[in-house]
Amino acid sequence: MGSDGATAGITGWDAPRLWQRYEAGGDRLALRTLLDYNREDVVNLAVLEYHLGISELSPACEQVRHVFA
Repeated sequence: MGSDGATAGITGWDAPRLWQRYEAGGDRLALRTLLDYNREDVVNLAVLEYHLGISELSPACEQVRHVFA
């Protein structure tokens, strides 16, 4: 699963900077980008766990069902 759109090219090193931009100046685009990045990270970790045999795939949450389709 690759990133596209707003989170393309964003890495874990960018996350604290995005949060700082939001906290310091109320940059809502930075916050939205950070939340999108974190959401993708969580979904990708769940998929990775499944493929590594670390955990069974649970029924998808309705909000992220499209990711598993």
